[in-house]
Amino acid sequence: MLFDVSQLRSLRQDQGWDVPEMARQLRLAAGSAAIPSHVALVRMIRRWESGVNGMSERYQLLCRRVLESGGRPVTVSAAAPDDLTRPAAVQEESQVQRREFLTASAAVAGSLTVPPQLARLAAGRRIGADVPEALARRLARLRRLDNYLGGGETYHLYAAELDATKTLAREAACTQETYRELLAVLSEQAQQAGWAAFDAGWQATARTLYQESLTAAQSSGNRALEGNALALLAYQNLTTGEPAVPFADASCEAAGSRTPPRVRALLHERRAWAIAYSASDQNETRRALDRAAVALEEPGSEPAPDWAAWVDHTELKIMTGRCLTRTGQPLQAIAVLRGALDQFDETQARDKALYMSWLAEAYLGAGEIDAAAETAGQALALSADVASVRPAERLRAVLRRLSRYPATASVADLLDRVPRATPGLLPG
Repeated sequence: MLFDVSQLRSLRQDQGWDVPEMARQLRLAAGSAAIPSHVALVRMIRRWESGVNGMSERYQLLCRRVLESGGRPVTVSAAAPDDLTRPAAVQEESQVQRREFLTASAAVAGSLTVPPQLARLAAGRRIGADVPEALARRLARLRRLDNYLGGGETYHLYAAELDATKTLAREAACTQETYRELLAVLSEQAQQAGWAAFDAGWQATARTLYQESLTAAQSSGNRALEGNALALLAYQNLTTGEPAVPFADASCEAAGSRTPPRVRALLHERRAWAIAYSASDQNETRRALDRAAVALEEPGSEPAPDWAAWVDHTELKIMTGRCLTRTGQPLQAIAVLRGALDQFDETQARDKALYMSWLAEAYLGAGEIDAAAETAGQALALSADVASVRPAERLRAVLRRLSRYPATASVADLLDRVPRATPGLLPG
C-alpha cells in the first residue's frame, strides 16, 4: 500500500486542513490531470475517512504527495507508475464522479448565472403570463437536486431564487392574474427553500420561510400550496416538539376536494404521520392513510404540480411503514418497509438512510437485534456524506436503543464503527 488510508483524517488534521481544504490541495497537486470536481472530491475524502469506500492506488499516491509536501507546490512526475492522467478505473470513483458531476454542476451553474427574474427586469418592467410559467419550470429542474444533495448544499441556491422572484414581484408591472401566478411561484420557492433549511437543521429559518409561503399561497388563491405550507409547518413541529396535528388537519381542510389527487394523498399521509407521531392513535392514523390511498387511485382531471408529482404507492408504503413502527406494530412495518426500500436507488442516500432507520427501529421493536444493527449500519454508511441533519438525528435515536445490547456482537461491532464513520453520533 502506498498510503495508510486509516491515517488520512489524523494526517490531514496535522496539516490544519479541513476536508474542503484537503480537496483543494489534491486538485492543485493533480494539475491538469483528470480529477473529479471539488464537491465530488470532498465527498470522496469523507468516504475514505469513514471507511465506507476504499482508496485506489491512484489517490493513495496523490494523498501521500500532498501530505508530504504540507501544502507546498507539488510536481507530479509524468513517469509515475500510477499515472494520474489516466482515467480512474475503480468503480467507486466512477460512480461518485457521475453522480456528483451531474448534480453539483447543475447547482453551480444555477448559482453562477444571473437569475432569469433579474434578467427579465433588465429587459423591461412589463411581464406577461409566460414569466411565472418559466420560473415554475426552472424551479422544477432545480428541485431535482434535492433527490441527491442535502439541504446544507441546496439552501442558498433555492433562497437566491426566492429573493430574485421577490424583487420581480416588487418591481415588475403586470396584470392581476399574472401577479397571482407570480405569488404562487414565490410560495412554491419559499417552500423549497424552507425544506432545504429544515433538512439542514436551521429550524428558525425554515419556519419563517414556511410562514412566508403560507401568506403568498393564500394571497394567490392557490389552495394546494396553502395546504402544503400548513403540512410542512406540521412536519416541522414534530421535530421541534410543538403541536402538529392542528396544522395537519388544517392542511387537508385548506386543500379541500378539488386539488389534484397526488396533492391530497401527500397531505393525508403527512396528517397520518402527525397523528401517529403525536398521539400513536392506530385507528385515526389508519383512516388518514386510507384517505391517501383512495386519493392516489383517483384519475386526476389535471396533472399534479411538480412538488407533489413524486407521491406514489411506494412513498405511501414508506409512510405506512413509518406509522406502523411509531404506533407499535413492528412486524407489519417490517414487511411494508422492506418491500418499499427495494425501490430506492442508493444515489438517493439521504432518503434511503432515513427510511432504513425506521426499518432498523421496527426490527428493534420485533426483538430482531442483529437485523436492526445490520440495517442501522447500512443507513450509517449511506448517510456518511449527506449534508442533512435528519439521518443523523434518526440514527442517534436508533443507536441509543441498540446500545442497550452491548453484549450482542453485531451491536458491539456497529458501535465500534460509529465514531470513525460519524464522530459525535454515538449517544452520550
